[in-house]
Amino acid sequence: MQAVRDVGTRYSWVQVEHPVYVVDYHASAGQPGERWRLVDVADVLEVLEWVARHQRGRSVAVSLEVEDAGGFSLVQLTPAEGLRQVAGW
Repeated sequence: MQAVRDVGTRYSWVQVEHPVYVVDYHASAGQPGERWRLVDVADVLEVLEWVARHQRGRSVAVSLEVEDAGGFSLVQLTPAEGLRQVAGW
């Protein structure tokens, strides 16, 4: 990872009042893939704790569901191929 100090880039901030996280467990070793929507979540750390408790060795991808004028979209928070292990949360 390379850390670059903010050089004054202008951002448009969006505050999501009631975030919805989408968790995709990938199929592996005879286990089916699963998709879950997590609502009423305090923060992303709570999501990662939930993911770790239910992972059972599967890789997992986490996204944030957002709605705009065009409908619903997912903002990917983890690599598309998923996280292999989220232990320690």
